[in-house]
Amino acid sequence: MDTPNNYLGNIEHLTKGGNSEIFCGNLNLINLTIPLAIKAIKDSDEQILNEFKMHLECCGQSVIPFYGITKVPEKNKYAMVMRRAKYGDLRKYIKNSPELTWADRIEILINISKEFGS
Repeated sequence: MDTPNNYLGNIEHLTKGGNSEIFCGNLNLINLTIPLAIKAIKDSDEQILNEFKMHLECCGQSVIPFYGITKVPEKNKYAMVMRRAKYGDLRKYIKNSPELTWADRIEILINISKEFGS
């Protein structure tokens, strides 16, 4: 499941959180370009392995597709390579979608929690 760096392009830093950094970029295949999110865990390789296992265990339709891991050369860390969500992260999607009712928001959260429970 390793994603070689030579397939990754247009990598840009998006944000820095409590224990991770998020980058965006593209997975460049022969006739296909897939928008990516790349999540580099700051503290330990064990944390990235735990997140990796979690994605593999609950890869239903509510979970962003996971493509593999890669190494961030400048940081000397491993990172998870996932499809970039059309609207960014869940928090931004909910915040920037005023048409979503509270019932819609609750339904989204219920569907996500079902994926973690299965």
